[in-house]
Amino acid sequence: MFNDTESFTSCGLMIGGIHYSYVLKEGQLIMLKADEEKKGGSCLYKTKQNIVIGVYDSSKDPKKVYTTMEKLGKYLVENSY
Repeated sequence: MFNDTESFTSCGLMIGGIHYSYVLKEGQLIMLKADEEKKGGSCLYKTKQNIVIGVYDSSKDPKKVYTTMEKLGKYLVENSY
């Protein structure tokens, strides 16, 4: 998924019963937008051992969520996760 985003860029991704569309990939962070109105979005961060999934509602600023997820992901990578 993280090496070849083509598999879900056209079809999207289902998380917790909500369909998300691909927005952007930056390094190990993938950003997604909920297809349903006012549902917010999601972001995925790949570490060595895990994929951290963050889901947020429309009241949150996506840029702040992405920044927080990136910091968390980098922290986990630095601590061998």
